[in-house]
Amino acid sequence: MPSCKKDKVLITGFGPFGTHKRNSSSEAVKILPSLSLPNNIELVTKLLPVEYQVIDAKIPKMWKKHKPRLVIHVGLSSMVDKITLEQCAYNKGYCKPDNKNYYPSSLCCKTSAPDTIISSINMQEISESDILKNNNISVNVSHEAGRYLCDYIFFSSLHHIHATSKTGVAAAFIHVPPLDLPFSAADLAHQLKVIIIAMLSQMDHVQEHAES
Repeated sequence: MPSCKKDKVLITGFGPFGTHKRNSSSEAVKILPSLSLPNNIELVTKLLPVEYQVIDAKIPKMWKKHKPRLVIHVGLSSMVDKITLEQCAYNKGYCKPDNKNYYPSSLCCKTSAPDTIISSINMQEISESDILKNNNISVNVSHEAGRYLCDYIFFSSLHHIHATSKTGVAAAFIHVPPLDLPFSAADLAHQLKVIIIAMLSQMDHVQEHAES
């Protein structure tokens, strides 16, 4: 009999910060559950404030509670004009205050952790995948997530995988442009949906290759 097990995907978006009263990441993430996803995907969405200490508290709890196969964090960047896939996250350099005017005194995300952790998802491969091409989706790939809450939350999840020696799971970070520059929240949600499918497909391929 075919397996009924679903791939649980946890996807997060950020709330307002700075001059961005509507954060495109949360607006897109809020739409995702209303889209028609493949039956094998169970989607969990969370909206988070732009606060370091909240991320410290919630990320380990989310991994423990939901036991996702894939975690995708989404954040806004005014520096991009299309979806941008981040390949890696950095541990040090967090000196920009958050919405509570706080930043870690150590200037790092995790003590006794590597300076850089690379996602197991091959972002260049995702950007060139037939799944994206068939949906007319063009994305960029980046190796610099910005040393703010976007980089911080990405490193937090990658470090959780690293520290707990979890296998068969992955974390990713996606930057989206501000609303209507040029994409609407609905446009971004559709693109995120396709990228979720592409990432799970890549994970399946890697797993099948490892087991063969």
